[in-house]
Amino acid sequence: MDGGNVESSDSSTTEKTTYTQIFEEQCSYYMAIGMTYEEYWYGEAERVKYYKDAHILKNKSRNQELWLLGRYFIDSIQVALDSKGKAKYPEKPFDIYPKTEAEKKADVEKERRKVIDYFTQLKQRWDNGNNRQSDT
Repeated sequence: MDGGNVESSDSSTTEKTTYTQIFEEQCSYYMAIGMTYEEYWYGEAERVKYYKDAHILKNKSRNQELWLLGRYFIDSIQVALDSKGKAKYPEKPFDIYPKTEAEKKADVEKERRKVIDYFTQLKQRWDNGNNRQSDT
């Protein structure tokens, strides 16, 4: 299976590479990412693109996973080394996916509720403090 010739991109040499040589060089890469020998040589040509795209996605996912592990590790070290007790380990996992509209609305409502509760308590303390002063 002798393919056509391909000119080398290196201008100092005029060595020619055949398409067959290029395919043979790439075969081990695609086999390493899960493509079988038969699929590579005798399967549909588009499959190599899908295998490569899938491999890139897996690597990105793995990279995200390791980065997230590092975040949890840093938080745990901060808690372990914090002698004042101010550092806190996250109570729930970090969100790695964008929030839905319903989740965003729920978060806004939760924050609104916190503000209302804070000012309600502040008002009660103010009223209790003013009542004590008027009793004296």
